[in-house]
Amino acid sequence: MKCTEPFVIIDYHIPTSIVADSPATDVNRFFYIDVHEYRGFAIKLKSTLDQAVTLTIYGNFERATVGADDYADTLTLAAGNVTTQYGIIVFHTNRTAWTPWIYCSTVTAGVPDSAGRIFAEIIKFDPMQD
Repeated sequence: MKCTEPFVIIDYHIPTSIVADSPATDVNRFFYIDVHEYRGFAIKLKSTLDQAVTLTIYGNFERATVGADDYADTLTLAAGNVTTQYGIIVFHTNRTAWTPWIYCSTVTAGVPDSAGRIFAEIIKFDPMQD
């Protein structure tokens, strides 16, 4: 298995609550990720929020949120507060779920967090062969 170096896809200090964010709503902290040359990817999510956080992956055939659809699997971490919570979600390409562009959307509870942070990185693996 060949893997890429880890690449940061979310680095977000959250002074207030979030309902949902994406590259369309926050271009400086949420990014589109090009996965078209890879058979799968793994995302590691870290959270120090004092509330639960859910990571949802959206995919699209173009680099846009319009027309995107969510992947079925989500990753939910418990409240971190003093300790950092970690979670990993892995996707393998198959004919019914592959999209060349993905992005992450986070959802938290409605209570503002004054000191928490969400950090996520992606590793893409197994380049496709011609």
